[in-house]
Amino acid sequence: MKYRLYAAFALLALPLLSPTLQASSRVVEKLDRGLVGLRQPDGKVWLSWRLFTQDAASSFNIYRQHGSAPLAYVGQTGSQSATWFVDNGAPSDGSLRYVVRPVLAGKELDSSNVFSLETGSDQAFLRIPLQAPSGGQEPGGKSYTYDANDGS
Repeated sequence: MKYRLYAAFALLALPLLSPTLQASSRVVEKLDRGLVGLRQPDGKVWLSWRLFTQDAASSFNIYRQHGSAPLAYVGQTGSQSATWFVDNGAPSDGSLRYVVRPVLAGKELDSSNVFSLETGSDQAFLRIPLQAPSGGQEPGGKSYTYDANDGS
């Protein structure tokens, strides 16, 4: 009986003592690279994206497509943890599409989603369409509406 009690206690305590078991039960969101870009006043395009935990030893290759031209290599991040890049040679006319590919141990991995920067988009912000819920009435009879307020 005494040994069964010790065995039961050991089994119950094991998850508390093992950081490996604790880490494996962590819930994470499935996110894409989140590539975004903005044209700067000087005509350059600033790009930014997410760094995933598995990217710890990665650098990134950046590719651009101008209009209907094929995808072309633009450059590589200099630092292994850099998640931004400035495209100094970005054409000022036509639409631009960018992708980012992580490079791990010298091998280029899958591309990010495509980010498109359309002609004339010199705004220094991104528009995010909202699907505002309709208003209604509280149980006490008071009316309410949805307001996005300050989304900056």
